[in-house]
Amino acid sequence: MEWRGWSSRLTGTLRLAHEPVAVAFAGALPEGAAPPSARFSVCQALRHASEGTPVTLTADTCGCPGGLLNLGLGRLSPEGQERLADFLIRREQVYGSRVALHRSQ
Repeated sequence: MEWRGWSSRLTGTLRLAHEPVAVAFAGALPEGAAPPSARFSVCQALRHASEGTPVTLTADTCGCPGGLLNLGLGRLSPEGQERLADFLIRREQVYGSRVALHRSQ
């Protein structure tokens, strides 16, 4: 399927403010690509990509622990896991409890 052809249709039908974003999971930077110059959370990276700016996330440039784990870029120490759980439950309120967080994994 040609996804580029769907871009304008999806944008119009769903009334999106930005074009859909393409994501590639690669083992290395594409040939000729500039190395990452800043740290981004996954959300920030997707936002920049939706505005037409290519972004490369690596273990060193991923600025959020959740993204680091969910994208398979790295692991957290036990202390880091505790901070992430606290963030997802109390601050972001993605999960209502530790039980819900652990069941989702």
